[in-house]
This record gives sequence, C-alpha cells and structure tokens, in this order.
Amino acid sequence: MNNSQQNIYVICNWNHRAAEIISELRADVLQKAGEYPPVVVVHDEKVDLDRYHTLGSDRYRFVEFVLGDPGNVEVLRRAGVARARSVIILRDDRLEEEADSQSLMVMLGCVRCIEEELKNSLQKLPRASWGQQPLRELLNQAGAENLRIPNVLLEYGGQFGDIRKDRATDTIVSPHQLSGFSRKLADSLEILSISDIRSKVFAQSGRSPCGGLISVYDTLLTFGEEDCEVYLTEIQGKAEWTHFAHYARAVLQQTAATGETVIPVGLFSGNDLYANPRGALSMTESVRRIAVLSYDPPEARLDLQTASSSTRAMAPVQPPVATAVDTPLNQEAPMEEPRHNLSKSYMQNHYIICHWNERAAEIIGELRAHEQISEGKNRADRVPVVVLTRKQIATEMLDDIWRESGEKSTKDKEDIITDVYFRPGDPASAASLKQVNAYAAKTIIILADEKGGPLADARTLQCLMAIQEAVGSESVVPHVVAEILDVNNYAKFKEFERQTNGAVEVIRGESLRTRILAQAARTPGLVDFYYDLLTHSDDSNELYELPVESLLQEIRQRDGLDKKAGIPFPDVARHVLDKVILTLEARAASPTAAKNEPPVEVIPVGVWRDHKTVVNPLPRHPEYELVDTDRLVVISYHPPQELMAKGEVVRAEAAMQEAQPK
Repeated sequence: MNNSQQNIYVICNWNHRAAEIISELRADVLQKAGEYPPVVVVHDEKVDLDRYHTLGSDRYRFVEFVLGDPGNVEVLRRAGVARARSVIILRDDRLEEEADSQSLMVMLGCVRCIEEELKNSLQKLPRASWGQQPLRELLNQAGAENLRIPNVLLEYGGQFGDIRKDRATDTIVSPHQLSGFSRKLADSLEILSISDIRSKVFAQSGRSPCGGLISVYDTLLTFGEEDCEVYLTEIQGKAEWTHFAHYARAVLQQTAATGETVIPVGLFSGNDLYANPRGALSMTESVRRIAVLSYDPPEARLDLQTASSSTRAMAPVQPPVATAVDTPLNQEAPMEEPRHNLSKSYMQNHYIICHWNERAAEIIGELRAHEQISEGKNRADRVPVVVLTRKQIATEMLDDIWRESGEKSTKDKEDIITDVYFRPGDPASAASLKQVNAYAAKTIIILADEKGGPLADARTLQCLMAIQEAVGSESVVPHVVAEILDVNNYAKFKEFERQTNGAVEVIRGESLRTRILAQAARTPGLVDFYYDLLTHSDDSNELYELPVESLLQEIRQRDGLDKKAGIPFPDVARHVLDKVILTLEARAASPTAAKNEPPVEVIPVGVWRDHKTVVNPLPRHPEYELVDTDRLVVISYHPPQELMAKGEVVRAEAAMQEAQPK
C-alpha cells in the first residue's frame, strides 16, 4: 500500500455492512461526477469481493486489502490512515461481546498514527506541548498548512456505557479510562450507536399521523440520480442576514429560478454541523459553510450577489387546522387497571408495539420524551402504549423504559410507565390484535422477532397479514411501521407497502446505520446532523408535517390567484421562511418580551401526499405544485402548527403590512 496516497477511505474490520458501505461510497452517480474514491480495507483475512459484483458495476473492483490486525499501529500505518479522508471503524461481529473493546483499540491506533504523522511534519514543535490537547489544535502550528486530521467514524455497541460528543465543549464524554485518548480526537470523531438510529426512526415515524417520514431518510441516505442528498458548500453572507433563515430564503429563491432548488438545512460552527441553527448568528464569519439538500453537488461556493433578502407583504395568518400529531387523547378518568389489563374502550388513537427486543424500551423512551417536550407532563395528554408480546412480562422491561426516557426520580419513573401496558399474545394472530383494538390504533410498530432467526422477517410479514385480517372492513389499515432484518427481503415488503397505498412503512434498520456511516465518511458532521433530527429535546430539531391549506390561501390571496390554484413548492417554502424572518426580526426589536419564547425556526424540505413524501420536489414531480390536501415536511424544534399560529407571528405580519406604502 502506498501510504502517501491521500483522499482515500480506510475501513477497519470487515462485517456484512462493509460491502454496502463500499457500494454507497462508490455509487454510480458519484463515478459519473469523477468522484470514484479509492478504498482500503484493513482486516486479518482477505474477503472475496467477486460475489458482490453486479452486471455493469465495478464498485467492488480496485478495493485494496491490507492484511493484519486493525489494532496494530504498523498495520494502520501501511494502510495510510494518517492521510486518509475518512476512517470507518466497524465492529468485528466475530468477537461478539469483545467487539467494542477491539474497536476502541483500533481507534487508539488511529490516534497514534495521526499523532506520529504530525510529529514527523512538525519536528520543531516542543514535545511538552503535545499533552492531551486535541490533535486539530496542532494544525495551527507553522508548517502544518498542508496537513489534515482524518474524519474517524466509530460503530459502537454500548459495551462501555454511553460515549458521546459534547458539542458545546468539543470533548468526548466517556468512562474515565477512555477519555484520555478519545479527547485527542474529539473534534474529528463521530460515534454511531448500533441501535440508536433504528429506535429513533421508529419513534419519529410512529408519531407521524400520516406516515411517510421513513422515505425522507431513505432518500437522504441513498446516493442516486433521482435522490436528494446532503452536500456542503460555502456562501458569502451579508450584514443584514442575521439568522440562518435569511440564508435559507436567499439560496432557495435564487436556485429555484433554475428549476433545481437547493435547500439549506444546516450550518457549520467550528467543526460541528448544526441542523437549522436557532438564534442570531455570530458576525465574525463573512463566509459560511452550510449543508444543503440538492440533487447534484452544488458549486464549492454559491454566488448569491443578486439574491434578494427582502420579504413581501403577506396576508394575516389564520390558525392552521390541528392534526392528530398535536391532538391529545381525551381521557375521562385515570385508568386503575394493572398494566397488563386495560379496557378496550381506552384503546383509541394509541400506539401498539408488536414483539419486544432491545429497541422497544428506547422507542417508548423517545415517544415519552416527545410528549414531555411538546405536550407537557399532564397524563391526560399521554398517548397510551400497548406492547403485544409472547415474552414473559418482567419488571426489567419497565426499568428499561424509565432509563431510556432520561428521567431521574422515582415519581418520574411512575409517571413514565403509567400509560405503558403489556398484553400477552401473539402479534401474528388476528385475534390478539383485535384484543388491543388494532383498527383504532394511531400507529402499529412491528419490531423484528429476533428469536425467529432467519424466519424473523417471515414473522413480520405474518404480523402485517394479521393486521389486515384484524382490521377487516371496520376501517382502513392504520399507520404501520415494520422492521426487517434481511435487506434482500426489502423488495417484497415494498410491494406490500404499495398495496396498502403507503399505510405500511418498512425500515431496514441496519441499512440506515450503514448508509449514515457511508455518507458521514464523505461529509464529516452528518452523524450529529441526523442525530439532531432524530432526537427529541429542547435543543434539537425533528421532522414534522404541516397542513398547507391556510398557507396556500394566503399566497393565492396575495398574488390574486384562483382559489384552487396549485402553488409551486419553492413559493410555499419561501412563504414559510418569510413568516419566520418577520417573527425573528420582531423578536430582535423586543428582546425582553421574546426571551422565553420557543424557537420559531422552520425549514421546509419536502411534500407529503397520499402516504408518500418527496424531498425537495422538482418541476417534473407531481408533488411540485401543492394543493390544499398536501402537507409540508419541515425541520423544526417544535410542532409547526403551534408556531405558525402563534399570536406573535400574526402581529409581526400585521406590523409588516402597516409599514407598506399605501
């Protein structure tokens, strides 16, 4: 291996996810763009890649293997780790419980290789100055202009507890014995928990009253000519652009005129990427690094010298119609039944989880976290969760739910698990599903029955068929989110999805994780970006659906259009951003009154129609022109229905209208 070669991808350890990562890194659309990257695999045995070849594709050709222990510094040195574009450390699944230990040893070896490269290049730097400081700080030294720190992606299974990045301090939060060497790599290291992503996607999709959010992540995480991806670019700012919404509106307005709309969705601060950043931006940077949604890689720097940042007068906002995502469950009185014995009359607009596995507690924790943030802790607002499982119910299950919800006190523990009910039964039985009112459920989540082994996906299919039988003629099929384990079965389940007109959504959980690793290898910072979208807290965004009828009425009234005229997606997106900008400017004029107001930042990214979501629709898409029954898919800190109907938004628009020349 020529370890002087740069801009390579190094994959340490081989598991069944490695082949898919290479395929994503070498997607044919990237080859056409001249970005087919060299890949080096560090493993203790060579893998026969011929079995992965497909007709007309050479994605697996010219992959070089460096044989040896990936935890050995000499082996990593031969692989060229120190000069790589990205290093992906996969878990060696053969080691089972020791896999995380080995992965962390590989990470330590990478740190030593990178440190060694810097020392060789910066020989005049006093050794005493190295210490435990982050390696990236050394790049400020004279002579380091042409050096870089590779992006390191760690697939982590949780053996040593929670290891995460604290983006506020740019440090690694981990058990004491790991913090020393991980701190050196803090601002280049991204950690992907092997179960987090699946659980978070399940929870977010389950809460959606319409479904279709899974397809957003499928689109963003797939390289293809028909898929919209996350890319990085730079933009020259203006003095009057004080918030990210100004940048978003300017880029969207100018690029929409070309028919290839580019949507800004995130901003770099230092070395970290933040989705839809809130608050006023620092004025120290005239050139901003931003993340955008685009079908093709944008220019390295977007020239927006002619873009306008002005906003147009708009009609006063009428409060949008409330939807199920914000409608609390009307509960007349607290239920006194034990958690395994609940009345059927109570089971309306509830969540059903079929099967119990390691992700179930995380999913319930995410659902509860969302309710605490968006709806308060009033029990009357809680959506009941019913777990239908053949497993014997144990107190450990309830303890897991409390732990994953992030609550601390005993009182909180009781509050979290109060409306979680366990029902013994076979999720593949229509009779069992009828007992938990499957036809009246808000969402049914089918987790993989991992005890089923190779037949786990077959059990999931049986559950889907049982749901159809249980629902019968009483109602349409409720929103269903199903997990599959074998990617080869995906096409079969997609056919089921089509037959139900999108009411059933399928998650390839492991595939999501694999594709995030591949994209983050190409674009550093994307792991945190997706965690931000998938995690519920006061400081993070997520995907929401927003009814558009009142928004379209405002645009038609303003522009003198027919009452039923379709409105192009870029125009609707700009209209929403206009509202956001007006509100932010009003808050800036009265900072004391706005001090305790929730974030109003909203970024439209797609359109939902008929159980299908299209990200950043183009003129050739039927969803490009929105009609009254459509919904906008947006990135927001809080449910946008509440934000768009807030009195301060209406007042800001009214003030804007009064200021217009008569």
